[in-house]
Amino acid sequence: MGESSEINIPENKGIASALNLLEESKKVINSNFKGGPISYADLHQFA
Repeated sequence: MGESSEINIPENKGIASALNLLEESKKVINSNFKGGPISYADLHQFA
C-alpha cells in the first residue's frame, strides 16, 4: 500500500500498523476465496 501524506498527520498516528494488518489479511482472503479478490471497500467493512 502506498504511503500518502494523510498517513503522516498526527490524527492518524499508528494507523500504518492497522493498514499493514489489513493488507496481510487481504492476501490471505484472496488466496483462499474462490469467488475472486476482495475489494478494499469490502475489506474495510469486514474490519
